[in-house]
Amino acid sequence: TFILKKSRKEKVYLGTVGEAGTIINENSSNLVQPICKSALSPNTYALAISEIEICEDLDSCKEEICLIEHGKDNPNFGFGYATKSVLMRILYIPLSNDPITVTYSVKSRKLNVK
Repeated sequence: TFILKKSRKEKVYLGTVGEAGTIINENSSNLVQPICKSALSPNTYALAISEIEICEDLDSCKEEICLIEHGKDNPNFGFGYATKSVLMRILYIPLSNDPITVTYSVKSRKLNVK
């Protein structure tokens, strides 16, 4: 689960876990599960929060991700976006199936992973 604090409402933020991600803001947090993970992917996950720009035309996009959207059963496998800036990025090795919560304060740049 991603939680964003003190973000700017006019900006779009993407929280990612490996090949999956979700749009995040201060008012919502989505649970991201590695359902888009390939069997050949390593057992480490890149956790990141980025400021992005959503692409209208997939041909002009620089990046794509499997987007988990709140209230939808199936992910959007071809969500296109362009990264404007990376707020945080770490590698994470899960030691159990327990979910984690990633809390990030945009203003103070403090990260908490539980």
